[in-house]
Amino acid sequence: MHNTIYDIILISETWLNDTITNGLVLNGCDNYSIIRNDRHNMTRGGGVCAIYNSKFKCCVINLPQEFLDQEILCFDIHFNKYKHRYIVLYRPPNASVEFTNNMFACLEKLCDVSYLYTICGDFNLPHVNWCKLASNGVPAAEVCLVNFVTQNGLHQLIHSPTHNSS
Repeated sequence: MHNTIYDIILISETWLNDTITNGLVLNGCDNYSIIRNDRHNMTRGGGVCAIYNSKFKCCVINLPQEFLDQEILCFDIHFNKYKHRYIVLYRPPNASVEFTNNMFACLEKLCDVSYLYTICGDFNLPHVNWCKLASNGVPAAEVCLVNFVTQNGLHQLIHSPTHNSS
């Protein structure tokens, strides 16, 4: 961030916790602000954050009470008279189907807006065929993702593996 000017940086699986301050993360980048949702239990990994250029007006959207166990961060950035919602999330690879269903219920609520939104994160659901948007013969969690994407008219922007073959 010291050499390049970014508007927004979304990070999934930050591994941040309350021993790591925002100032330590920003490391003297005074033109930026940070919002975080660290993993609430004491296990390693997880967590999400967003770093945004302070020239933007940002409004953090609090998660409803029933979704506080989710590693989801939601905020609106205002660009002049427009606004755009950003959602960044992390779903652990060993998450239960119940946890996953709850995550998509939360996303349904957060995406119920009349303006554009972007979802970024790690769903840890590697068995979806994005070319065919198929979920035949894959685990139930992948079916949840395919249903969410198709019902909300979304599309995948990443078309090649980002971690090994996933």
